[in-house]
Amino acid sequence: MSKIWRKGQLHTHTYWSDGIGFPEEMASLYKESGYDFVFVTDHNVLGDDPNMWLQLQASEEPWPYNVTPQALEKAQKKFPGLIESKKVHLRRFARIATYQETKERFNVPGEFLYLPGQEVCLEIPGLGGIYKVHLNALNIPHTLPAIAKDDVRSTIAANYEHFLEVTAKQEEPAMYMLCHPYYRYYDNTPQDLIENPQIRHFEVCNDGQKLAKPCPECFTNERFWDIVNAFRLSRNQPCLYGAASDDAHIYAHRGDQLGCVVNDAWVMVRCPEMSATNLINAMNQGDYYASCGVTLKEIEFDRDSRTLKVEVEPEAGVDYKIRFISTAKDFNQEVQWVYIPPEGARPPRVLPQYSNDIGKVVLEIHGNVAECKIQDDWLYLRAEVISNRSARLCLPNHAIWETAWTQPVF
Repeated sequence: MSKIWRKGQLHTHTYWSDGIGFPEEMASLYKESGYDFVFVTDHNVLGDDPNMWLQLQASEEPWPYNVTPQALEKAQKKFPGLIESKKVHLRRFARIATYQETKERFNVPGEFLYLPGQEVCLEIPGLGGIYKVHLNALNIPHTLPAIAKDDVRSTIAANYEHFLEVTAKQEEPAMYMLCHPYYRYYDNTPQDLIENPQIRHFEVCNDGQKLAKPCPECFTNERFWDIVNAFRLSRNQPCLYGAASDDAHIYAHRGDQLGCVVNDAWVMVRCPEMSATNLINAMNQGDYYASCGVTLKEIEFDRDSRTLKVEVEPEAGVDYKIRFISTAKDFNQEVQWVYIPPEGARPPRVLPQYSNDIGKVVLEIHGNVAECKIQDDWLYLRAEVISNRSARLCLPNHAIWETAWTQPVF
């Protein structure tokens, strides 16, 4: 019987940018961890230069991290004949394999896919310093330029337009996603996606951003999601889907921790016949869920009865509660912009504040199965399943407990 749900990773890094690991190490670790597919998304590069040689350094530090002789020796031992090295005069170099080479080495049709992507990264000046905009372009043909505009909102729009121009020329579909909007200091606000309804995906959970500085007055990841969808759906615009990602940078044990961190957050895509085309099409239709530890057996939405049903794949000794979340059609749409003063490393920000009408729990059930009917005065309905087992993330703005998030239905 074909698998219905495919486990995938949408956000990873290697020595092509600021990861600490050869592409072979990343691909093999995800494959060994039971993933069905993984996208490599190095910063501002697809990884298609066959002459990417990095000089070996005595230490990994400083960022963006170096290849050390020990790292090369370890990789060559694990992947005999695959990791090239050379000596030029007195200096040693390691070659970083291209995306295409890694794909050919690790792809097993129907079982595991190594897929192309890029994290398009920009820095935009504004009040209090720099605002970072990070956008993942998945299943693209080549490296995309990073196009900076005057502000975050227009930068997101310009880069998406170029993404459409490029991917319109290829046969396979592609996908675009806003990464970690709270990074580093709430650099992207809900208004940036309310006014960019063409962006259909964002990271409700991202495990790589330990530098993000929390602010109690500001929105959480999930509240960000509800705010955007409340405003969009009240305007009859497309909804925003939520993804979860490792944002992995390190693929070897350092002390007692596997850093930046493999198998801590992922997506599950409903895709019995797995291919790049089928995976992207399913995600672009919202047929996936995000997780940082909880596995769902089934998600069903009956359009006739407008009922969302969620069933957990339970684990022994773990208890679950299923929350259904919505926003009423008559929610207060007032937006107040509030000055947030600097605190420690966090610079000043002017951030939008929204009504507490947005994103309310409308039903909570303790157990493995629950369903909820959308009422006529609700804009949408989504579910989150929370276990009583601590999440491995333990980062600002993230779930404390292992959680799964379904996409909104309406």
